[in-house]
Amino acid sequence: MTALYLVGCLPVLATRIVSSKYKGVYFLLLFMIVICIVLLRCRTAYIGMGVMAVVMVYSKLKFFFSAGKPNYFYSVCTGVMLLTLVLLACVRMYSMKKDSADGRLLIWKLSAEMIKEQPQGYNEGRCV
Repeated sequence: MTALYLVGCLPVLATRIVSSKYKGVYFLLLFMIVICIVLLRCRTAYIGMGVMAVVMVYSKLKFFFSAGKPNYFYSVCTGVMLLTLVLLACVRMYSMKKDSADGRLLIWKLSAEMIKEQPQGYNEGRCV
């Protein structure tokens, strides 16, 4: 939960860097929070940082995407690069905590089999 809170602070600090006269202090805080998130090794926080970065970049470059006639070559290249980046990030995050991820996949698989066997539930109250 700490890493997710820190990710929630990132947009606030990023806007303060742009609009405040204390840019150095806010930049230092931003740098320290990113270092803390990396040290916490929370995969969900990494995903949150990635989504935040995409939203911030898109909001700054929105005029670039909507200006005039669409450039299909640029769109295809950007899509391929983003897809490659997402796939590499997924592989890296899976390998970070492989045992945890495999355990979750096993639980999901067993739960799906239990639901398939008895969709109405297992006990008197029909809880799954």
